[in-house]
Amino acid sequence: MADPDAPNAPTSPQDPRGRIGRWTRRLVVLAGVLLVLFLGVSFALSRFLEPDRLATWIEPRLEAAVNRDVEVDRLSVSFLPVGVGLEGLRISDPTGLATELARLESVDFRVRLLPLLRRRVEVKEIVLDGLVADLRVGTDGTTNFGDFSPAEGAAVETDTTTAPPFALQLDGIRIASGRISYRNLADSQAVLLEDLNGESSVRREADGPWQLDGRFTSRLTLEAPQLDSEAFADATDPERPEATGWLTNVPLDLQVTAEAASDFESIQIRDGTVALDEVRLALTGELSRLKDPVRQVDLALRATQLPLAQLLSLVPDSVMDPTEVEADGTLSADLTVAGAMGPDTTPMVTGTATVDGGRVVYRGRALTEDLTVRVELPGDGSVRPHAEGQLLGGGFRVDGTVMTSLPRTADLTAEAAPDLGRLDPDFLPPGVEVSGTMPLNLRIAGDLAEPAGLGMWGALGLRQLRATHPGLGVPVSVPSADLTLEGSRATLPSTGIRLGDDRFEVSGVISGLLAGMQGGVLDFRGSARGPRASLVELVADPPADTALTYGRVAFAKVGDRRVRGVSADEAAREMGLERPVSLPVGGELQVAIDTVLDRRGRMEDVRATLRFGPDFLQVSDADFRR
Repeated sequence: MADPDAPNAPTSPQDPRGRIGRWTRRLVVLAGVLLVLFLGVSFALSRFLEPDRLATWIEPRLEAAVNRDVEVDRLSVSFLPVGVGLEGLRISDPTGLATELARLESVDFRVRLLPLLRRRVEVKEIVLDGLVADLRVGTDGTTNFGDFSPAEGAAVETDTTTAPPFALQLDGIRIASGRISYRNLADSQAVLLEDLNGESSVRREADGPWQLDGRFTSRLTLEAPQLDSEAFADATDPERPEATGWLTNVPLDLQVTAEAASDFESIQIRDGTVALDEVRLALTGELSRLKDPVRQVDLALRATQLPLAQLLSLVPDSVMDPTEVEADGTLSADLTVAGAMGPDTTPMVTGTATVDGGRVVYRGRALTEDLTVRVELPGDGSVRPHAEGQLLGGGFRVDGTVMTSLPRTADLTAEAAPDLGRLDPDFLPPGVEVSGTMPLNLRIAGDLAEPAGLGMWGALGLRQLRATHPGLGVPVSVPSADLTLEGSRATLPSTGIRLGDDRFEVSGVISGLLAGMQGGVLDFRGSARGPRASLVELVADPPADTALTYGRVAFAKVGDRRVRGVSADEAAREMGLERPVSLPVGGELQVAIDTVLDRRGRMEDVRATLRFGPDFLQVSDADFRR
């Protein structure tokens, strides 16, 4: 019997050392085969996919595919993974609206290994890295992307003797670190997508349609005026202006399951979801005629009982402090985006959006309650809102039409009766307190592009108004007043106004209403008549009695002299002669008061003209008996 411990002793079938040895030899043989195969393929690939030949073959086909001049800085062939890479790809903008239409840091065509042995390049995956696109619409409606498709007869002759044929047998497409900006110079609309990343699987059976299933994420900004001059700036450039807008850096998530025609002439979106932060919309529809300069769009967007609180989360903190505003209620929308999309034409948005059970609270005060809103988009370029509910404790209703297409106009009617006592103090001058109601029935109409062309017609009233100011020693009260509005003018008929116990009849005309709403100056021309006015009671903190007179202080100011040991300015403050508080109103008031009481006594039959502005007060033509 052989010694099992001898060096050349055979192993038994059950000996684990024998099994390990056989597997080791097999792995070594397999590795050797793979190494030989890799070296052979690499050698064939280096001869077959020679970069210079590929460059002369690829560039004209890319230009035909996008109908633009294309430049590629460098073309390379890689072996792990096997593929062809384009670096520094730039697509020109022949319209001149942008410096370049697009550029990519790199485009990698990942190819299958075995078809190379048959001298055929089958692309299984495309990876786009560092995509930057600058889409523009000019002031005349022309675009730099409307004809972004193969021109008629733009096919490039294929010469199989000079370069290998490419075949798209895609399994997937990936996008990394993309950035797309859209700017419409005609209406200042702007959209910015940054940090665009995503991938889509691609499947196809025989000659049937392509099946696409993908997800893409980005950060969305709407209405960003800074994009006009530097939209194409590198996102990593510290000098690039920050994007701002009504929606700023909102997370965007798009998921779609779609089917594309074999020639990519159309894409049918079977199921999709568009998510803006926590707001989700269902997306379905079709994009067709994709290779024509004018495409056809037919998309549907739907949302059902979307909480209003989620919508408010989209508003940037610079516009609204989320800690100060709360909202209840739901939004439902059924919208369609349909029509031609290309040079000088955009698809139309139609459908309806509704809000039910709406309630908005600002700093603990209810602004609106029982709010119902319905917005109709009939497809003629108009928006037709209808809203009703409670506004500051009183009923309100709004109806009308706003045109979003040029010329942009508005024609709205509003009825309301808000309780002024529910106003937040921030909406009033510091220290002012107000109570009462303000019934109104107005029509607002005109050109939105030119605010001076807007006007208001109807009536605005005050009921049981009472207001106090820290600088006034008495409250201001108006039992009842009704202003008639005609365009930019408001007429106030003779109305009783009280300053404490003193009653006046005030009438006049106010001009420049809409200018005043935009920070301009209102103009008031009128008169005030009454039996009595007490200047002593009117001042909340009257200055101490002094022997100084206005004449002495005025002459001291003119001569730059001191009065009773103090400067003229200090003496004026001692008398209470200070510049009035600046108010956004100017004009002229004719004053007629039977008796005026001041610290020196009484004036009878006071007649004067009071001229005033935001920073001055002037009394002229005064006539009285002391």
